[in-house]
Amino acid sequence: MTLEQIGSRRWQQTLAELIEAARGDDPLPSLIATIEQVVPIDNTVAYVFRRSGRPIVLYDDWDDPAHEAHRQAMVLYFGSAYLLDPFYRAFLSDVPAGLHTLRELAPDRFRQTDYYEKFYKGVTTRDEASYLVPAADGSMLEISLNRVRPFGVRELQRLRDIEPIVLSVASEFVNRADVGESLSRRHVPATHDRLESAVEAFGARLLTPREREIVRLLLRGHSVKSTAERLELSPGTVKIHRRNIYAKLGISSQSQLFSLFFDFLSPDR
Repeated sequence: MTLEQIGSRRWQQTLAELIEAARGDDPLPSLIATIEQVVPIDNTVAYVFRRSGRPIVLYDDWDDPAHEAHRQAMVLYFGSAYLLDPFYRAFLSDVPAGLHTLRELAPDRFRQTDYYEKFYKGVTTRDEASYLVPAADGSMLEISLNRVRPFGVRELQRLRDIEPIVLSVASEFVNRADVGESLSRRHVPATHDRLESAVEAFGARLLTPREREIVRLLLRGHSVKSTAERLELSPGTVKIHRRNIYAKLGISSQSQLFSLFFDFLSPDR
C-alpha cells in the first residue's frame, strides 16, 4: 500500500472498526471488509480445513445463494471435490501461514481439469488467492479471495502488505476456545474418512499400485511431465501407464477419468 493510502482517514477508520470487531464474537466480516478495501474481490469465503472432517464454511458473501450454478458447485465441493482442491492439498502438506495463490499451488495442468471446469467456473471464478492461517489444534482457516479477473502483481503485493494484520486477527479468532468447540460439534469424521479411503481405493481392483499413484496425480491436475518428475519416471513411461489405465477403466480421456472418479465418490454407488 502507498503512504497516502495508509494515511487516509478511510483506512484509519477501517482499522479502528477492525480492532473493535476483533474483540467481538465474529471479526471475519470486518476483516474481509478490510481486505476488500485494499483490493477489489468478487467473492470471499472463509473455510476451516480439518484432517478428520469436511471443510466448514464460516463466511460466504456470495450475493445470490439461489444461483443454480453456484449451488451445484458448492454441493460438488463439499460432497467430495474438496479432496482435489489445491488449497486443501496444501493444508495437508503443512504449507506455511500466509498469502498463497492458485497459480502457486495448483499443478501445471490444473485449469484443464474437470475439477476446475465444474467448480471454479460454477462459481464464476477464474483466479483465487487465500490467506491460510494454521490453528493450534491442527486445523487451518482459509480466507479465500475469488476473482473473475486475474490478480495483478501489484494487487498481490498489496495483499501481502496487510498479511500481518490479517494473520494476527484471523489466528486470534480461529484459536479461541469457543470457536474450537463450535467447530468440533460440526465436523463429520466418518464421512471424511470414507472419502479419503475412496480416493485411495479408486481403481484398486483393476489398477496396479503404480497406476493408482499416477491416477491420483492426474486427477489433481498434474501433466504427464509433472507426474513423471514427481514419480521419477520418464514421460514416455507415464504415457504408457496412462494408456493402460484408460484401457482397464474403459475410458479414453482425462475428462472421462474425472467423471468416473466423481461417480465412484457418489454415495449412491
